[in-house]
Parts: sequence; structure tokens; C-alpha cells
Amino acid sequence: MSSEHFSIPPTPVTTPGQANPPKARAAEVLADKRTDAPETPDKEKDTDWKARQAESTVEANQGLLQAMFGKAKNSSANAQKINYQEVVTQLEEVLRKELGDENFSLDKLAAKTSGVEGEEDYWSPERTADRIYTGATGYFEAFKKQHPDLSEEEVLDKFLSIIAPAIDKGFDEAADILQGFNVFEGDIESNARRTQELVHEKLAVFREEILGTQGKEKDLIDDSQGEK
Repeated sequence: MSSEHFSIPPTPVTTPGQANPPKARAAEVLADKRTDAPETPDKEKDTDWKARQAESTVEANQGLLQAMFGKAKNSSANAQKINYQEVVTQLEEVLRKELGDENFSLDKLAAKTSGVEGEEDYWSPERTADRIYTGATGYFEAFKKQHPDLSEEEVLDKFLSIIAPAIDKGFDEAADILQGFNVFEGDIESNARRTQELVHEKLAVFREEILGTQGKEKDLIDDSQGEK
């Protein structure tokens, strides 16, 4: 994909009064980045506010879009930041609920993994996937303590059944945002898909390692009892 041009995919059809969902998500991201955003009207009284705001914000920020996605190197990193942030947001939501900690955040663990931001490959699929995986699985032991009545395999599968859909939802949310920016194609799309794939591969290995360790510990106990 050219570093200076992004093709514009067809815009999904929306019904009158509705915002294009990808554009709505994109507008929210742009609004967060703007420092000169105008004061918004009362959302309760203006039912069409979201639709108008979503469309106008994206159209009014072409300069910011160019800065974010106009160059190949910057566009890839910025897209991966959006992927990461959306996944972490979804993970924090489900784990905060499960762990009963309103102040729960994955930032502490993520900061300890895969290098320092600013390095050339910091936002590569491999490193981004590692931060997501490490952040999520780092709370397995805390989750296990919440379910002392379950076996190791049961609690592991319950944990994975909670975080895996959250991860996929995060990637879906990020794809909506990037589609709203009209840049979800080429390297940006393939990097997102590859990152998601790597996270699931790591989770599969994590499951095998946990259950494999459990099996080895059981064998050691059985052997020691047999020696007696």
C-alpha cells in the first residue's frame, strides 16, 4: 500500500438520522485527540446530535487523519495503538467485573513487556500480541482464587471463555474505527488480523502449559507415593 494514498472503500448505507457505525467510532477517537473541540449540545434534547457529530467530526479533521495515517510507518503504528487500546478496554471491563476491582487496569503488566514504546518494531504484530496476552493471562491466578470450587481445567476454561471473546470484541471495535477512517486495508488490516491470530495462538499455548504443568505435578505425586 502506498505510503501517500489510501483508497476510499464504499460507505455503508445508513438509515436517515443514523450515524455510520464505523464513522461514529472514528469520530469518538478523533474527538479525544482534538484540543479545540467545540462545546457539544445537550444530547438528551438533541436526538440527532450523535449522527451529525460523527459525520462532521471525521470530515473536519482531515489534517489529523493525514498526520495519523498519511505515512506508512506512522499509519501502521497508530493503527496498532488503536487495536491495542480497544482490546485492553474490553479486557479491563470483563476482568474488572470478574475480579471485583473497580480500579483494575492492565497498564502495569503491559508496561513490563515487549520493549519500550518508540522502538522501531514496538507496534509489530508480535510485540503487540505479546502485550495483550501477557496483560490478560497475568491475572489468571487472581481469577482462580475467585473460584476455589473449580478444578484447574474448569477454572482455566472459564477464564479463557471470558477473555477470548473480549479480545475479539476489542479487535472488532478497532476495525470499526479504522473503517471509519477509510484505512482498514493493506498492511493495517493484515497487521490487525495477524495480531489477533497471534494472541489466540498464545492463549492456546498458555492452556497447554497450565494443564501440562498440572499433569506433571500429579505424576510426581503418584511416583513419590509409589516409592513408599
